[in-house]
Amino acid sequence: MAQEEVKKLLSQAGAKLVGNIVKTDQSDAWSSFATTPLWMMTGNKRPYRWLPSAGIAEREILDMARFGGRLKQVLDAGGTPDETLFRGMSAVKIDEKLMTSEAVGRRSFPPVGRAADRLRPHLAAAAPRGALAVYRVSAADDCNRRPAERAAQNPAQTADPTKTVQAAPLLRAAFGRIMQTMQPEVYIRKLSAVLPNAPVGNDQMEAVLGMVGGLPSRVRRTILRSNAITSRHYAVDPQTGRATHTNTELAAAAVSALFDESFAAADMQCLELRRPYPDQILPGHGVMVHGLVANAPPCEVASLSGVCVAGMTAMKYAYQSIRSGEHRHAVAVAPNAPRR
Repeated sequence: MAQEEVKKLLSQAGAKLVGNIVKTDQSDAWSSFATTPLWMMTGNKRPYRWLPSAGIAEREILDMARFGGRLKQVLDAGGTPDETLFRGMSAVKIDEKLMTSEAVGRRSFPPVGRAADRLRPHLAAAAPRGALAVYRVSAADDCNRRPAERAAQNPAQTADPTKTVQAAPLLRAAFGRIMQTMQPEVYIRKLSAVLPNAPVGNDQMEAVLGMVGGLPSRVRRTILRSNAITSRHYAVDPQTGRATHTNTELAAAAVSALFDESFAAADMQCLELRRPYPDQILPGHGVMVHGLVANAPPCEVASLSGVCVAGMTAMKYAYQSIRSGEHRHAVAVAPNAPRR
């Protein structure tokens, strides 16, 4: 077993083993076959909610403090740590299932690794179609062998490092198609709206916006009867005709209205904005809004030009960023304050 191999290595190095502390992966052996590579590729221990978390649980890591405290207690008292150091502290929990899976792995990985070595020229092309590449990485990856061992086994490959099969590309290729079926579901969790100033009724529209040529519109009533709109909000002071809000201010206020105890500004990982009427040509509308949102973290920002359809494009961008697993939270905004 792995523990016995470590004992041999310690003995060969002249070290003295005084105790063992065992912490195991919080997911089962079969789940870890997927969760561990996904953790390596995404940097997220649990990129998909329907999978268990990879690695050792946080509570188990915190539990290590009591062993450190015990060791410190012995050393502070001038004692010498020995085999009784962690006795009675449940430092090792025997899991027969893990012992069985390790035994199977130790027997199956070496022959599969040797077979993969012989198939090395074809391995890259075959990786997307099976798990052979994953076995190759786990069982006989070049990173886990000493230079002398690599040279003894395959001198030609050692002389030409460009022929070395790297672990990361193999994992990406082998799990590329699998991850396509592991895409998370996407939900709209919150909505917000910011409406500037008091609502303006149909009969007050021209008093706020003004008339063309000083004459009332002949088609206004026909258009309003068709679209059934009865009121709207203008970012304009009806008395002075001056703008009261910019597009940037309205968008930043709408984004800030989303934040509460369940979704803080720090949780925002991606910000998409429709920009039909940007306040300026440069900088981009999106980064201007990002700069106005209080406590906004560094995040991906996209400014999408257009009018009506651009709002849905921003939502689609947010949807795809979550669906792909790149982000967990995204915000799509569609401000609309046309200039006079």
